[in-house]
This record gives sequence, structure tokens and C-alpha cells, in this order.
Amino acid sequence: MSSSSPPGTGFVRSLACVICGAAYDPASATLWCTKCGPEGTLDVLYDLERARPQLERDLRDGPRSLFRWRAILPVALEGRRPPLEVGPTPLVHATRERPLGSLTRIVVKDEGRNPTASLKDRATAVVVARALERGSKGIVCASTGNAASSLAGLSAACGIET
Repeated sequence: MSSSSPPGTGFVRSLACVICGAAYDPASATLWCTKCGPEGTLDVLYDLERARPQLERDLRDGPRSLFRWRAILPVALEGRRPPLEVGPTPLVHATRERPLGSLTRIVVKDEGRNPTASLKDRATAVVVARALERGSKGIVCASTGNAASSLAGLSAACGIET
């Protein structure tokens, strides 16, 4: 996949309906399965063997942010990114304040260290990167809280209206 390849298609093998398994061309504009309707969301199936060299390079030498996974994100390999770094966030071993039942340990991902202290920052960073690639002037979302605050924070850092 070169940096000029369409975002999100370079290492994508196909899209598949989560209900009936129908396959779709990744270059299509289909948002959901035409047989199952909106409930038939489409999973992205990657050609991970082809993506492996790029992934290995990026994991070894690439950015420390979530964009080290750019080979399998729907963004160009090279492109503008939000200036606020999203990830990496640490894994924290929870203390044993209570019995764990059959569990031997609990590990928590501390997403509170992201720019808006939300796990939503990961998806939002990808959305904002795509908006930057497209030259979008604004982004709209429906949210009860965290997604909207994440979008507002990361977009504001890029001068994009929300």
C-alpha cells in the first residue's frame, strides 16, 4: 500500500455482513448489508499477511500514538493527524480490594490519559484524521456525552468546527 492508496482499502480483503456473511467490495459505498438492512453491519476483513511488513515497521519505528496501526486504519499512511496524541495508554493492575472469584488478576486500560480523558478519543482521532484528509470544515455527531466531548476537543485542536 502506498501513501497514495485510498485510505482503508490497501489491506482490506473484503467487507462481510455480521448476520448473513454476504461479502462486499471494500471500495463500495455500502454502509450495511443490502440483504439484512441496517442491522447487517459490515465487518472489515483484512489481508494481514500483506499488511504484516507495514505493521511490523510501524510497530517498531512508527509513531507511539494509535496511528502506529495506520496500515489497518481507514486513513492514508501519510497524512495530517490531530496534534493531541491519543494512546498509548498504560495497562494498570487493579489492587485486590475484594475477592476476584475465579479470576487471578484484573488489568485495566487507563484511557483517562487520553487528551479528553475518554476511550472515545481513539475512534475520534481516526474520524478527525479522515476529516483533515478530506479538507472537511466541520463534523457532526450524535452523542450523550463522551463522544461529543472527545470530538469537540480533538476537532478544536485542528480548527475543525463541531
